Parts: sequence; structure tokens; C-alpha cells
Amino acid sequence: MHFLSCLSMRKFYKYKTLLTEQLKSGIVIAGTPVYPGKGVLQGGVLSGALANLYLSDFDRKCLRHGMNLVRYEIS
Repeated sequence: MHFLSCLSMRKFYKYKTLLTEQLKSGIVIAGTPVYPGKGVLQGGVLSGALANLYLSDFDRKCLRHGMNLVRYEIS
């Protein structure tokens, strides 16, 4: 499942530019810019935000079907 498919179309367009810029941005390792080109850097600023965007909708759907959930946070 594409990670943005959980967003409504309205939310998708609202955040599309921000998300696109963040996904294209790189990191600096030993003074050299590195652009992974694919995926989200684990532990990066955007990683947790995208996980929460996806999991919020996922949680609602699970709860609607009577599933009990526990969400853990690693900081």
C-alpha cells in the first residue's frame, strides 16, 4: 500500500508539496550531501509523522471492526 493512500484527497493535496520536498531532501554524512532517492530515512523528521498519518487511519479501521489496539512509542 502506498503510504499516502491512507490520506483523504483533500489532506493529500494539502500536504503533497511539503511531503514531496521532505522526501527529496537528503542528509549530510561527513560533510557530503547524500540523497537516498527512495523511501523515508528511518529516524528522520518525517519518519514518525508519516507513520502516525498511516497508523491513525489504520487504528480507526481496526477499532471499527472491534479489535483492541496498543500503540507503543519509541523515543
